[in-house]
Amino acid sequence: MQYEDITEAILGSAFEVHNILGYGFLERVYQKSLQAELLRRGHSVEIEHAIKVKYKGVRVGDYYADLLVDNFGKERVEFNLKNSFTQRHEATKTVFIGLVECLQNA
Repeated sequence: MQYEDITEAILGSAFEVHNILGYGFLERVYQKSLQAELLRRGHSVEIEHAIKVKYKGVRVGDYYADLLVDNFGKERVEFNLKNSFTQRHEATKTVFIGLVECLQNA
C-alpha cells in the first residue's frame, strides 16, 4: 500500500471518529477510537510505539509515536487537540516528518 493510500485511510478514519464523537474528550479516547476505526478498516495499528533516536550513530533515546499505522515509520499519527493551529504547529509537523525520514535512513 502506498503512503498516499495509508494517509487517506488515516484521514478518513479521523473524520469518522470526529463525526461520531465530536469534541470534548481526552486525547486517549480519540487515540483508542482512531485505533479501533483503523483496525476495523483492516490496518495494523500500534499505540505508543517506541522509535529509537540516533545522533551520529549513537542511540540517544526513544521517541514514542501516538499511533504507528501499518508498520510504516513514516505513517505515524500525533494528536494535537487544538481549536486552531499556528505557524509553530506547522514547524513542529515539519520537524516530525524530518525526524521520521532520518530514522528511516539510519
